[in-house]
Amino acid sequence: MPGMQSSEDLPSTRRRDGIRFFVTVAGLTVIALVSVLAALVTAQEGNVSAARYCLLFAFIMALTIAYPTVVRYRRKDLAAAVRTVEHEGFQATQIRQSIWPFALLVAIMASWTAFFGMAAVDFLADQDDESTGAAVVMGALSAFFGSFPVAAATGRLRRGGVTLSGQGIAQRGWSFESKLDWSAIFAAPLTSLEGTRFPTILVGGSANANWIRRYTTRLWRIDRLPQVPVLQLDCNKFDVDPHVLNNYIRTYVDNPKMRHELGTEAALVRAREMQSAVTQLGR
Repeated sequence: MPGMQSSEDLPSTRRRDGIRFFVTVAGLTVIALVSVLAALVTAQEGNVSAARYCLLFAFIMALTIAYPTVVRYRRKDLAAAVRTVEHEGFQATQIRQSIWPFALLVAIMASWTAFFGMAAVDFLADQDDESTGAAVVMGALSAFFGSFPVAAATGRLRRGGVTLSGQGIAQRGWSFESKLDWSAIFAAPLTSLEGTRFPTILVGGSANANWIRRYTTRLWRIDRLPQVPVLQLDCNKFDVDPHVLNNYIRTYVDNPKMRHELGTEAALVRAREMQSAVTQLGR
């Protein structure tokens, strides 16, 4: 479609930090391999307990490697991420965030929970004062990390997305909810915020907007609400091209007469047409 660009044209996209990415992955891979080697050596020496820790640590490193990898490489077309939902009693169109970054983060936290939990049990089994103190510390760390997957299981932390309806745009972050009515929204540019390596869509609201927002958890506020009325859509959490996503949202921000499509098959058709246009342009 006219004016549609590839995310590779944005200076702050994944290609810009390619060297940093590959160096980090290489370093973590070495650590993981050393941990596996240590597990094999300690197992041969009969120290099965130490081997368990080495293998679990290697597994955590593998998950940590997977996290930036799935963020860096997008796989879905826009149409695959768009669906029709019911939102606050109205039919709406929702663009879901990628499941993989959030799922990997939950897996990493669950693995640290198991790591410190095993340590607490092993220290407690020694049955001396020094080991009991260490067991308390390990148990506290296990409970701390364990609160993350518990928050995910109860829905306080969840895979987010952005929902467009006839009333406005609602954002669900990993740890917050935020909403602006159409009357308050005036723009939705794609930009790169200072200190970030990924493009961001800023759905701007007027200064006196009726901005409804709240955090969904007290402890794990892993993404932050902005200080002003704006929906800050972090494109590295979506599994689609940032420019395609931005063009789709701007279609309804810039064209009020087209908002009747939201929550209907027409909005899904539009997503497919936009993706098809990008494909024809050589994506």
